[in-house]
Amino acid sequence: MRSTPAASIVLAALCLGLWGCGKQDSGGGGADRDSGDGRVVAMREFRAYLDSNTREAASWASAIGAQARAGELGKAQSRYASGRVQYSQIEVIAQTFPALDARINGPAVGQQSDAGFHRVERQLFAHATTRDVSSHARRLHADLESLRRRVAESELPPALIATAAAKLADELVEEKLAGSEEPYSGIDLVDISANVEGIDAAVTAVLPLVDDADRTLRSRIDQSLEETFDVLRSYGIPAADPQTRPRGAGARFVAYGDFPADARTELLAALSSLRQEIGAAAGIVAKDGE
Repeated sequence: MRSTPAASIVLAALCLGLWGCGKQDSGGGGADRDSGDGRVVAMREFRAYLDSNTREAASWASAIGAQARAGELGKAQSRYASGRVQYSQIEVIAQTFPALDARINGPAVGQQSDAGFHRVERQLFAHATTRDVSSHARRLHADLESLRRRVAESELPPALIATAAAKLADELVEEKLAGSEEPYSGIDLVDISANVEGIDAAVTAVLPLVDDADRTLRSRIDQSLEETFDVLRSYGIPAADPQTRPRGAGARFVAYGDFPADARTELLAALSSLRQEIGAAAGIVAKDGE
């Protein structure tokens, strides 16, 4: 994939610190009650995380349109990738709404969608123009708002969350490392890093169930996450890391065309390990729901 200067621009996203929103009741009630309270708190925090990031993604879609109307190509490109951070962080659940996900995040190549992020990407990066971007960004904003409402109104059973996390981990290993996710902008590492953060948030939401069955699994997941981010940190700054410019969180990565082959091999190994542990967590949660 060719390198594009836009892939190294400073982009924006609020990071995972936004989603801690509840405290466990400190009252008594025994181990069963503590476990139950922990599950409620974990799910509440995950919902807050999803809502915050979906709102922020919609806000970036509006910002793309505003910059496009002003004819500011570089600023519109920057806001595009900021929105990709936010959406990739909640893609783990967005993909469970396939019709909306297809409109918002449909394939960039092979299916010339008339909507979504990658329609905007093609205009801004492949054609280097703001022409027609405002109308596409407006539809993208509307779809993101629809997604936010659908998520808020829907039940999110632990088994669905865990299975979705395992599915996204599979996609990272089997598809996204090929570099086809962002063919025009080259910001694939932005998406990959944010996807991993979303997987972490999803697993944290079901952690009380996982801990009940295997108290060593979380440490193994944490190790795999750290190995993954160790590779990514050599080529950018994940959103959850301390930022010198917080409004640029999560999108300071090299263009995927500049990501060395040996680093891709290291990232594949780390993601494969993470995939295995996430799959184990999904299996535990599925059995608990039987």
